[in-house]
This record gives sequence, C-alpha cells and structure tokens, in this order.
Amino acid sequence: MSNPLLTTKLYVPHPQTGQRLVPRPHLVARLNRALSTRLTLISAPAGFGKTTLLTEWIPQSQRAVCWLSLDEADNDLAQFLTYFIAALQQFKADLGQSYLAALQSPQPPAVEPLITTLVNELSQTPAEVALILDDYHLIQLPAIHSAVAFLLNNLPPNMHLIMTSRADPPLPLARLRARAQLTELRLADLRFTLAEATTFFHQTKDLPLPAEQIQELEARTEGWGAGLQLAALSLQGLDADGVSRFIRDFTGSHHYVFDYLAEDVLHQQPPEIQHFLLHTSILSRLCAPLCDAVLGQTDSEIMKGETSSNILEYLKRANLFLVPLDDRRHWYRYHHLFADFLRDRLTRDIGQAGVNALYRRARVWHEQHNAVEEAINYALAGRDWAGAVKLTEQLATSLWTSSRYILTWLKTLPEEEINQSPDLCIWYSTWLTMGGEFNRAEQMLNNAERITRTSGNLSPLTGVHVNRATIGFLRGDAHYTFENARQALAYFDDGNKFVHHRVMEILARGHFLKGELAEAERVWAETMALAQAADNQRTLLFARAAQGELQRARGQLRRAAQLDQELLRLIGERPADVIKIRALARLASLHYEWHQLGQAQQYAHQALELAGQTQREIFARLAYLTLARIDVALGEADKAVTMLEQAKVLAQRMGGEQPLREVNAAQVRSWLAQARASSGLSAEVAGQSLTAATNWADAQHLDPHNELSYEGQVTYIALCRVFIARHRPDQAINLLERLLPSAEAAGRQGEVIEMLALKALAYQAYYQPNQALTTLIQALSLAEPEGYIRTFVDEGLPMAQLMLTLSQRPSAVNRAYLDTLLAAFPDFGLMMDNVSDDTPPVVTHQLDTVNLIEPLSNRELEILALMAQGLTNGEIAQQVFISAQTVKVHTRNIYGKLGVNSRRQAVTKALALGLLT
Repeated sequence: MSNPLLTTKLYVPHPQTGQRLVPRPHLVARLNRALSTRLTLISAPAGFGKTTLLTEWIPQSQRAVCWLSLDEADNDLAQFLTYFIAALQQFKADLGQSYLAALQSPQPPAVEPLITTLVNELSQTPAEVALILDDYHLIQLPAIHSAVAFLLNNLPPNMHLIMTSRADPPLPLARLRARAQLTELRLADLRFTLAEATTFFHQTKDLPLPAEQIQELEARTEGWGAGLQLAALSLQGLDADGVSRFIRDFTGSHHYVFDYLAEDVLHQQPPEIQHFLLHTSILSRLCAPLCDAVLGQTDSEIMKGETSSNILEYLKRANLFLVPLDDRRHWYRYHHLFADFLRDRLTRDIGQAGVNALYRRARVWHEQHNAVEEAINYALAGRDWAGAVKLTEQLATSLWTSSRYILTWLKTLPEEEINQSPDLCIWYSTWLTMGGEFNRAEQMLNNAERITRTSGNLSPLTGVHVNRATIGFLRGDAHYTFENARQALAYFDDGNKFVHHRVMEILARGHFLKGELAEAERVWAETMALAQAADNQRTLLFARAAQGELQRARGQLRRAAQLDQELLRLIGERPADVIKIRALARLASLHYEWHQLGQAQQYAHQALELAGQTQREIFARLAYLTLARIDVALGEADKAVTMLEQAKVLAQRMGGEQPLREVNAAQVRSWLAQARASSGLSAEVAGQSLTAATNWADAQHLDPHNELSYEGQVTYIALCRVFIARHRPDQAINLLERLLPSAEAAGRQGEVIEMLALKALAYQAYYQPNQALTTLIQALSLAEPEGYIRTFVDEGLPMAQLMLTLSQRPSAVNRAYLDTLLAAFPDFGLMMDNVSDDTPPVVTHQLDTVNLIEPLSNRELEILALMAQGLTNGEIAQQVFISAQTVKVHTRNIYGKLGVNSRRQAVTKALALGLLT
C-alpha cells in the first residue's frame, strides 16, 4: 500500500489577493544577498514574521523556490527524506525518483548515499534553486539533523537552503559562520521598527492611531509582529477611550500577551465562531467537510445554520490565524500558537472526555476517506484504543512495506491493549527484536500464544514460533532455533510462501549455528530456489548474504569478500539495513585478517554508523570486536577495552550465551596480548592481564570427559590460549586434538587454520620442536592461498620465533608468504632482543638422529616433560587425562628407551640429549 503525500506541505505561500503586508525591503535585500552562501537561518520566537517575510521575498527572488512545511510527524527519517525529495521535485520532476519507493519501507536506505545522489543530480542542473524548510524547530530527531548537516557540507553551488526556526538547530552553524557560508536573520532583525509598526497600523489595518500610542504598543510588544496583529484585532471597533484603556492595560510577557489577546479576540467573536474555533482546534489540518464531521449534527443549533465552508471563509477574511495549505483554499491549518491556546481552552471547557469524542469523529472521517494512517493518529490522540487496534490490524499484512509509523503507533498504544491482539503482539515483537529488545519481544510472543490458545484459532502460532526462532538464531541458540522453526512449520498455512521461506531461512541459520556448513548450504540453496520462483526479494537478499558468511566459515576469505562486495552493490539504496550492517562488519573482519587495518577500521565504522542511525546496534557486535582487535594490534589497550565493553553491552542485551562467549573469548585474547607485550606495558599490568585470563579459564570448569559442543568451540579455543600461556601446553594439545576432527570434517577451514596455529605453539611450549614446525607448516599451507596474516601475528612473539626458525630451514612453505608474515609482526627485532628467559626456545634437533635405543612417542615426551616439573604420577594422570596406571606404563617405557632406572636419571639424560631444556 502506497502512502500518498500531503501536497499541502509543499505549497509555496504567496500574498493573498488584497492582502497588505508591511514592506521590508532591507530584509528582502539581505535574503537576496544570502543566496551566495549555503544557508540562511531565520531564527526567532513565534510570531515574529519569519514565514511572512519569505512570502514577501519569494515573488522578488531571482531563482526557483521550493517549500516544505514541517510538523511533529516529520520526526521520522524516511518521511522527512520523502517530503524533502518531493519538495525538490517541484523544481526538477525526476529528482531522486529512484529513492521514493525505498523510503516507504520500514528500513529506509542509507542517508549519505541518498543525499550524495541528490547533490550530484542537482549539480548537473544549470538552474538555481532555493529550498525553504519552514518550522524546522519541530524537528527533534538527531538522524535528520545529521542528514541536513551532511547536505550542507556538500551543497551544490546552484542550491541554497533556507530555514525558519524558533531555536537554533543542532547544525554546524559555527563552522558555516567561520567560512562565511551562513546568513542569519534573528529577533533583532525581524522585530518591527517604529516606522514599520506605524505602517502596519495606518496602512495595513486602517487604524489611524497617534504616534505616541503606536510607540507605546511597539515598546510593549518589543516589535513582536504577532502581538501587534493581536492588538490590532482587539482594537477594531473601539472608540478613543476604549483604545486608551486597552493600551494602558496592555502589559506582560509575550506568553501572557498572547493568552490575554487571544482570549479577548475569541470572546469578541460570535458564539458560533467561538464554538467552531474551539471544536476544530483538534485538527492538524482542516477542510469544510472534515469540520462538518467533527462538529456533528448536535452542534447545528449552536452554529445557527452556518456551514463550515462559510465560517472558514469568514476566518480567512478576518485574518483569524488561518493558514492556507493549498492554492484552492481547500485545506487550512491554524497558527500553531493559536491552535495550542484553543485546545487548552477547549479541554477546560468540555473536559478530556469531550475532547476525545471529537478525536473519534475525526478518526471516523479519515477512515471513511481511506486516510488510514491519519485515522490511526486521531484514534491514538483521542485514546480510542479499540479503533487504533482495529485500524492497525487492518494494515498488518502490509506494515513492512507501507507504514512508516508502525513502531510509533505500537509504542503509543497501552500494552494492555496490544496484549489483547495476537497479531499486534507478533508485529510488535518483530520490531522489538530488530531493535535488540529480546526480553520484551518474548513477553509479547508469550501474550500472543496465550490469547491464541484461548481463542482456539491457532494460525497466529506460526508467527509466534517464527519470531521465537529468529530470537534463537540471533542469540546463537541452535536448539531453540530448530525447535521453534519446526513448530512454525506445524502451524503455518501452506499458501503463505513468505512464512515458508522465512522458516527455511531460519533452519539454514540453525545448521550454521551448529557448524553444519554443508547442510546449511543445502537448505539455503533450496530456499533461494523457492524465493526466486516466488520473486521474494527479501529472502533472496538474506540468502545471498548467507553465502558470504558460509565462505568465511569455510576459510575462503577472498570469495567471501567478493560476495559481500557484490551484495552491497546489489542492495544499493534498498532498505536492507541489517544485511548491510552485517556485510560491512564481515568486510571489516576480513580486511583485518589481511592486515589491512585502515580498511578494516573504515568498514567497521561504517557498520557502526549505519547501526546507530537505524537503531540496529545489536547487529554491529562483530564490528566492535574487530575494532578491539585493531586497537590491540596498534597497542591502544584503553581503546580496545572500550570496544569490548560496547560489544559486551550488546551481548548482554541479547540475553543468550553465545554472544557472551564470543565477547569473552575476545576479551581473553586481549588480556593475553597485553600479557605478552614486550613494550608499552608495565610488568604489573602484564601480570594482571594474565591473572584475569587465568581466573576466567578456571571459572569455565572444563570437564575433560564431557562431549565438546560446537556452540562452545569459541570458549574451548580461548581456553587453549590460556593453557599455553600458563605453561600447560599438553592440555591445549589434548583439547585441540578433540576439536580438529569435527572442524576438518565439516570443512570449517578457517577454524582448522586457527587450531593448527595454536597447536604448533602448544608443541613449541611442550618442547616438541619437530611437531611444532610440522604443524605450523600444515597451517601455513592452508592459510597461504587466502592470505591469512593476523591469525598468526596476533599470537605474538612465540609465533614469531617459530616462524623465524621455519624461515631458516627448507620447507614447502612459500618463502614470500613467510616473509610477509614476519614483516607483519610489530617491532620483531626489538621483541627478539627482549625474549624472556622462560620463553621456550625452538629446539631443532632431529629426534631420529638422537642416540636412543628407540625414539620416544609424543605421549612419552609429554609425560617426560611433566616428570621434569616434579609432578607425581597422579598429577600427571590428571593433566593428560589418563589413569595413574597408564602413566606407570609410559614411565617404564621411557626408562627403557633412555636406558635409565629412575626419574632423576631420565630427566638428566633427556636434558643432555636436548629433549628438554
């Protein structure tokens, strides 16, 4: 369903026939001179003639003028941009046409590319244009201010922007002022001079007041145009004594003056006019048929037969603060301050219940005239919750594509009203989920299920379980995701292809969460085929986005980056914020892996900016984690802490275990990097970092007998890092050997490379040099085609030592790739100079050349190293997860192979042979 624009908002006002304005040539000249700058700001309190001045200037302007009248409802980025483009289309009809459809959706396109396109299109037009944004003070949304600021920074030479506002907007005014790109007209400029006040009373209002009385009125109003206007209305028909009394009693602040004069003006009107003004003041815009509907048949006696059409004509002639909104004089609005006064007075006269009844009449009229969105606004204003719920439910099937106000409506409705409608609960939960409010979303879904099961109509349960499954995969909970996806299939209508595709998406995500890449890819392929057949563009976009994630998990970095870049080009300015944020965050991570830190930062910041603009921060967690790794790589530990804290806040908002696991693993990595730092950190800080990592590891209570789940893999890998740092490499090796087979079988090559890199470090720390180098060669052979760098460099000095040793020996590793890796280590030479005594050296003896009766096995070397540490058989058994009896068997074998009879002799000979250091 499309949203027709209110053309009255684009109406360029001009002096009405017979209307006499006070000429202000000096201000008109300033406006003409201002066209050489970027922005003219007309800023003054209400009633100082800002709009009236522009009405006088427009006919004298040397360029085309477009107009946009703003109101509170324009505090919606998509709506603001839609009307912004529509206003400029009065100058150039095809301007920004490609964006209008996208702006109608709940996920509008990114702002800066949109404005960039508009600027480029405008700059190609030889004609000049001025765009007026009237009543800009009504705009409060920061995203709109950011968009306008971006426009001002990039304004084409043939465009000028004019704003009227009651307060200075939060725009870069100081910078524009310093660059002589800002023209300002303020209260001191707009206030009427004594000469202008004289012209106003004598020529405009035909009130021949003496000079001293005009001077007194001008002084008391301080040149306030609205005050002089109200005074003139009050003075009409007074004799000389009445004029003197009025002027003598005319005191007070602007607010008091307005209230006093408004009441005085109102009281001087006939009862039918007072009744009309008060009872139609609830309307944001009014026309005769709408006013008739709001006044109703019961008001006919009070109105004395006067029609709304006649009264509007009277109000227009009497200048009673009626502002025309179109050339046909069909639509009007009251002056904002006058309307505020009338509504306050109306509430005092008839009470809130009476006012609500008028809102209901306005709702019914708009509903009958197919203005559903305005009908909902009136229903909400009048607390007509049943009417608002009914109308919102009518739009439910097209809310995603047509309504810009759904979230505002739902937030305005009391929750007890929403909780009576399963459909509204489900829709509200969808919006809450996208905003990261998972707990509230689940509450809404629980309410929907309760109402549905009570009613007996179970069809809404499909939506309930689809949304629960969505929350499940966003939290990384595969079991919850699968459980609800299958239940959604049990309830869904076979004819609803959209829901079917959505469930297929979720099932594919569930397989991805379990590390089942082949199955995820199969389901995604099936989903894409179904979506293409049904022309479901939304699902096709999500499926294409998943391809980049799948290739990243397979370790195919180059293909993943290519897919994400193609995805961003395909999306263009379409409303797909979640997909864009995730793609940008993935690109940041990929470029980080390639050691392209600047590009990684750029992509991460783009993801965060878009997430902030669209209130989709929960999808930016990866961007924060990547920035934290960049900060660690650059030695900026404090910044890394901030990024990790932001990521943790988002993870806690989501409420699941998996997001927190990922953040905790990143935190451990950061701690260990600080503990390894060779410079820039004190020994105390490094020690504290290692202690923090150790405490975290101890709190995990890893049971070696438990089955390892894929969901916990990020924690297990972090534990391996801690084991190596705590000189317990055997535990790391054991854990990695349990993790590697499933990763290799599933084709998760990125994880395999990381595990092999860690395993090489564990072997190095375990004094098994050949295994360390062999394992590193395996990792590098897999990593080299895709250009992995940071996976190795982030492991610090131990990895640098191992690679340096490898570089000094012939191997199958590409030498240029190895040199690239070594060059990426920061201050590698300095690190080598500062190697601590307890850093395990890389021993390069070939074990098969050592004079042994029979070479020791890996397990025997492991137990020999633990014997050297003085551990008992029982302690060794706990470390390597075998029985004490098995330790005794291995000990006898070690004695036999070394030709010794005791532990002391075994350790002494092993040191002599270079098996231990």
